[in-house]
Amino acid sequence: MAIAKQNLQKKVTRNLNLWTNDDKEVKDHIMNIKAPKVIPPKNQESYNPPKEYLLTSEELEKKEKYEEYEGITPTFTPAAYTHLRKVPYYQKLVNEKFSRCLDLYLCPRVVKNKLQMDPESLLPALPDLESLLPYPTFLATTLVQLQSKIIAISVRKYIAVATESAIRIMDLDGCLIEQFLADDVHSLAWNPRFDILAYSS
Repeated sequence: MAIAKQNLQKKVTRNLNLWTNDDKEVKDHIMNIKAPKVIPPKNQESYNPPKEYLLTSEELEKKEKYEEYEGITPTFTPAAYTHLRKVPYYQKLVNEKFSRCLDLYLCPRVVKNKLQMDPESLLPALPDLESLLPYPTFLATTLVQLQSKIIAISVRKYIAVATESAIRIMDLDGCLIEQFLADDVHSLAWNPRFDILAYSS
C-alpha cells in the first residue's frame, strides 16, 4: 500500500507548450492566458433532439435552396437517431478542429491593462471669466417683438422678417417698412448685389 501511495503522489500533471519544441512546464502565471474553451453543444446538436428542433421536409428543402442561392456553406441540420451507435461520422470534424488550432495559433492572447483614471482629470480647466474680457455684459439693443409667427428671415444691409401675412424691413433702430399681403409668405431673400427683396407666397 505504501508503494501505491508513493506512485500516486509522483503522478503530477504537467502543462506543456504545444507550439514549441521544449518540454519546459508552463507555470500558472497571471500573464499566461488560457485558451478559451470550446462552446458546448446545444439541444439541437444532440443525437436524439426534441421534436421541435427537427426540420420538416418542406423546411429542409427551403433551407437547402436558400443556402444554394446565397452561396452559403451548408450549416448543421438536426437529425434524430434511436441509438448513439447509429450516428454517422461527422464530416466537418477535422475541419473544425483544424480551424480551432489555427485560431489558437494565429490569434495572440494579450493582457490589456485597464487604466485607472479619473474622468474629471481629462477635462481641461475652465479659464477665469475676467481673463475672457472684453465680452458683452449688458443689453444694448432690443428689436421689436412680433406677436405673430415668424416664417423666414433674411439679413443683408437690413433685416427682412416674414410673418404669416406681412413683411417687415427692420434695422437696429426699429421697423422701417411694414407691408401687409393678402397671401401667406413662405420664404424671402435679399438680392446679393442690389437692395431688392424677393419673396414667395
